[in-house]
Amino acid sequence: MKIVVDYDRCESNGVCMTIVPEVFEVRDDDFMYVLEERPPEKLLGRVRQAVNSCPTQAISLVEDDEKPAATAPAPAGEAPRPGAGAPKPGEA
Repeated sequence: MKIVVDYDRCESNGVCMTIVPEVFEVRDDDFMYVLEERPPEKLLGRVRQAVNSCPTQAISLVEDDEKPAATAPAPAGEAPRPGAGAPKPGEA
């Protein structure tokens, strides 16, 4: 299972982080980061709870062979929101 976040919808309100901080983190830059894109089985129940509790429905959990729904690219001149697979601030 893989976590997919629609960063156009995500408001970084931290509900997911409250439920499963081992997987989600809102940092001082006010962006939500996925720490475990493919969380271990023992965390999946809480990850599903976080998915269902997201007030903007920005988080989904998909099978590894599924393709996530396409999301709109960042507007011209704007960098995409950080997330799973994105470099962390300060990394190149």
